[in-house]
Amino acid sequence: MIFKGGKLKNFIRLSKENITFMFEFPEIKSKGTKTLGIDIGLKDTLSCSNGQQIGKDKDGWTYQKICNVLARKKKGSKSFKRTQRHRTNFLHWCVNQISWNDVGVLQR
Repeated sequence: MIFKGGKLKNFIRLSKENITFMFEFPEIKSKGTKTLGIDIGLKDTLSCSNGQQIGKDKDGWTYQKICNVLARKKKGSKSFKRTQRHRTNFLHWCVNQISWNDVGVLQR
């Protein structure tokens, strides 16, 4: 097994750029007791109910700035795809910045 505790399903998903292997994991019960509310916006990308706000990364990029750059790119061009990747990476970075300590329920 590639991942400990997971079971490889009998199918994969193929596309032009990716191969996706499907795994099945047993449901993990959350040990947290707190509820975390998250608001999604443009100015501050994520605002959490615990007071945490995520807006800019270390290079000064914001979600709004990346979307403005993307709007000026020609759809389908190499720079459009690069900016889309930048937007996706920025959103993943924002989610990774959230403090998940003792969180049991996530509200939007």
